Amino acid sequence: MKHKYSQEFISNIIQLAWTDNISFDKIKREQNITEAEVIKIMRGHLKPSSFRLWRKRVSGRDTKHEKRTKLLNHEADFTKTISINQLQDTNISTLMTTK
Repeated sequence: MKHKYSQEFISNIIQLAWTDNISFDKIKREQNITEAEVIKIMRGHLKPSSFRLWRKRVSGRDTKHEKRTKLLNHEADFTKTISINQLQDTNISTLMTTK
């Protein structure tokens, strides 16, 4: 079954999809369309060169996928914690003398 979207809806989807910090998951929640449908809309309504440029930008981009973004944020927080602990250990060890 082929969907018939209004021009306003299509324009909104294109604007959301071009925005780097709006994930496909958020588009799905707010507009009730899947990533595959977003790609079809973009393919069908952009010039071929613009579509290729957009696909190149979003392919593998973590901010377009919430699960990847959350995982990266968790890893970054973990790394910060390790770095702070290492720094604290280093500072403590410089204060301690062995005799």
